Amino acid sequence: MARTQAEADTHAGRETPSLSPVNGTAGSTAVHTRPNNAFRLANARGQIAYVWWEETGPVVECDNHAFRRRILRALKKPIWSTEDEKDEYGVPWSTRVLLQPEDPRYPSRLVWRWDQVGLSDLVSVGLVRRHNRQPIQTLWSTDDSAD
Repeated sequence: MARTQAEADTHAGRETPSLSPVNGTAGSTAVHTRPNNAFRLANARGQIAYVWWEETGPVVECDNHAFRRRILRALKKPIWSTEDEKDEYGVPWSTRVLLQPEDPRYPSRLVWRWDQVGLSDLVSVGLVRRHNRQPIQTLWSTDDSAD
């Protein structure tokens, strides 16, 4: 899959100018702004961890060091994802793609694939705001405390 120039410039460490929402001119804001959301993971022992991605990689906040190390180790594993692409005739085809942890699509595709990285024993997965840990209702939330 080919990269766009904006992605190539971002990966090369340069910021590309983006349009300012105020006057529509080029500004020096970052191309990709990350949301202030985190995954809330809980296991059967009642241990809770919060996971989000920064530019340097995944960040895990957890009181239990063993659970934190286990999550960090799991997030270094690639995952298989299904992508829909059109062929030269415009016919859509589904193909399986192996996503590496450095891929920007990795966090969003991980939502349904915790078992692929070795975290199939999680009892709840939810999405929370990072600054106040308040739950965000989503279609895929399995956390009963978010109700």
